[in-house]
Amino acid sequence: GGGIVGMMIDRSAILNNATGINSAGVKSFVSLSNSTVAANNLGLAASGSGSILSYKTNNILGSNVSDGTLTGTLSQN
Repeated sequence: GGGIVGMMIDRSAILNNATGINSAGVKSFVSLSNSTVAANNLGLAASGSGSILSYKTNNILGSNVSDGTLTGTLSQN
């Protein structure tokens, strides 16, 4: 059961957190555009088939203890 949980992050800075972006669960996704993820313990975390998708216009900076990885990319129309 349960519905889809989605979030679109645009023109934002995700800074100074334990985990910057976390997508957990098969029906969970985050779309990231024109944003910066920096100075977190873990920048990106996807688990349980959750998705973190990027429009390729972001800065995932090495100032995170661990950057983590995107699960895919999106193209702009």
